[in-house]
Amino acid sequence: MAEAEQKQHKSYSPQGFAKLTPYMKAAHDAETKVLPEGWGEDFDMNSDHDAWVKFVKDAAEHFEKPLKQYPGPDAAFQGSPPYKKTVIAPIDGVLSCECTVFEPIEDAKKKFMFIYVHGGGMAFFDGKGAMEWGPCHYAMDGHIGASVHFTNSTEECYPRGLNDTISAIKYLVATYKDKVEGVCLHGESGGANLIIAAMMKMKQEEPDKDYIDCLYVECPYIYPTEAFPEETFATPEDIKGGALAEFAKEKPTHTDACVARSLLLAYKGPERDEVEFIQDKFAWPYFATEADLKNFPVTYVQDNECDLLKDIGLRFYRQLIGAGVKAYHAIEGGTFHASEKQDMLYFRMISKRRETLLNEVMKHKAEQAKAAAVAKEE
Repeated sequence: MAEAEQKQHKSYSPQGFAKLTPYMKAAHDAETKVLPEGWGEDFDMNSDHDAWVKFVKDAAEHFEKPLKQYPGPDAAFQGSPPYKKTVIAPIDGVLSCECTVFEPIEDAKKKFMFIYVHGGGMAFFDGKGAMEWGPCHYAMDGHIGASVHFTNSTEECYPRGLNDTISAIKYLVATYKDKVEGVCLHGESGGANLIIAAMMKMKQEEPDKDYIDCLYVECPYIYPTEAFPEETFATPEDIKGGALAEFAKEKPTHTDACVARSLLLAYKGPERDEVEFIQDKFAWPYFATEADLKNFPVTYVQDNECDLLKDIGLRFYRQLIGAGVKAYHAIEGGTFHASEKQDMLYFRMISKRRETLLNEVMKHKAEQAKAAAVAKEE
């Protein structure tokens, strides 16, 4: 009997950025061209702190320019917004940074609060304009959405941005928690760094205090990748290789190296020792221990398949599990760093995922409380 002919099948095992979907590939190609050709190539890496900060500010203008082409909610609705918007100025001794809150026009019976801390390496963006669509959509869906406008490192170095974030969380929760059934804190990239560090700090100071009900962490920038040479600080073995190697640029330019390093140095400030700063767990939560995380609320960690930071986010998730935290993890296939926000359908789907998470967390808490009450009566 003749042997069956073995049919050949197409391989679906691409490598590197070939894993991106066509839409995401176009978006990624556009993002790589944000900086003008040749820009920054003459920057001296031996420059002083002020020069590095100026470099970050100049780079920020280029990174922010594409986003400014899109209208924010206020511009889109032109005076007839389907939400109530409140801009809260800093309050001495109470709130150290500005916050913006979006609420539904008609009070909803069952509503949640979603507090958003934006990305940008703790140095770029301000969470305004087009970045307000997330909080705005929550208000349009009957919830409360809030944005934290922390101080970027180009204005004041660490720990100012972290302290602003903590201040904002405490203020927003104290002001709005009685109006909602649950609170979710979320952020991507540098914003994810800040919400993780803020939660560690708050739990260190008040271990039994639950300011929020769940944490939604996206592509966390919790280790300063590509920001220093190996002889300064060796990349830890558990993240060395893998995504860091697969998604590194084949031919990184001088400008690429300067951008990565400038984020570290601007956040560090002019005085701190670099190696000590790299290992400061509140600046770079990669260095947190399981003991630092054991009191965390339910946490969902979301990574992008084509991202240098993918393995770092997965490691953080495993740390949470090791610490006994109820945690979940997902890798968004075919996407690069935070790119799901560039696809409006994807963006809304993730927003609904957060809402579903918080809803189920609150239902679970209610069931636990009911069971405890019954047990006490028995």
